[in-house]
Amino acid sequence: MKVSPLKELYPSTVNAAELAGCEVPVSYTTVEHEYDVLRHHVGIIDGVGYCILKVTGDDAGGFLDTLVTKDVSFLNPGKVSECLFLNEDAVTLGIAYVINSEDAYFVLVPPENAETVKAWILPRDRRCHGRGSVRNARAGVHRGRKVLEDRQGAVQLPGRDAAPARHDHRRA
Repeated sequence: MKVSPLKELYPSTVNAAELAGCEVPVSYTTVEHEYDVLRHHVGIIDGVGYCILKVTGDDAGGFLDTLVTKDVSFLNPGKVSECLFLNEDAVTLGIAYVINSEDAYFVLVPPENAETVKAWILPRDRRCHGRGSVRNARAGVHRGRKVLEDRQGAVQLPGRDAAPARHDHRRA
């Protein structure tokens, strides 16, 4: 079972469960306390088991638009859109979160759908020459396009009173 590198930082009150072969925190304390932390401080969502794909290229948004149910090419930088991935027969493969970071799009897929979505999107990257590039940390270069997957990370959710904090999970 995949265990988060953040596990040693969990409070003793954490309630964890297995999800898609990963030990995932379900709750840390009480709902009220967690809500207060998210509103006034900084909450971190443990990204263990999430598939994180980086999509780059001149038409990365257009490439993603062919794969998801929302028009992400119009997603403003710094914004997130919740999308569904559908196959050619309109069967739902999974939910994902698409983030526009100005120079690239990041696709975060929860553990329960990570393998299905990843197995579906990567071959399409190789077929869409010039549309965008999906990077994969373990794969090599496919026809001049680099392919980044299976990265672990944490998502920061700053509350209104939170001091600015930033951790680049890609360099950890």
